[in-house]
Amino acid sequence: MTWANRYVGISYADISEPAENGLDCWQLVRVVLREQFEIEIPSLRYPVSTDYEKFYQHFLADYASFSQCFYKVVVPYEGDLVLICKNKIPAHVGIMVNGSHFLHTTPSTGAVIEKLNEHWKDRLDGIYRHQSKRAADP
Repeated sequence: MTWANRYVGISYADISEPAENGLDCWQLVRVVLREQFEIEIPSLRYPVSTDYEKFYQHFLADYASFSQCFYKVVVPYEGDLVLICKNKIPAHVGIMVNGSHFLHTTPSTGAVIEKLNEHWKDRLDGIYRHQSKRAADP
């Protein structure tokens, strides 16, 4: 887990806060993909809104614009995205460190590495791999 250790402990910051305050889950994944895998994905920093549905629709529109670059896989591999649901809606993302652990960040933990155990698998939307990694599929 060597490359992932450098991100452990980064503070969590809401998407509306400046990046120097910390990173939300998407921004953490974005930084890791760029620095470790040379994959660019867009920022999803938006102004804070009390209208969650409007925010979510904005997110979905942006997500649709780049989601064609990812495909769902069954067996997780280093650098794959882990999409987690909250109330049955995909709302959290992390990045696989290896076949069983992923890096993510939450307000209560900051950036941590955790095992993709039953707690997470019960809420899992799926594991997604970037198209540029297709040739390297295990």
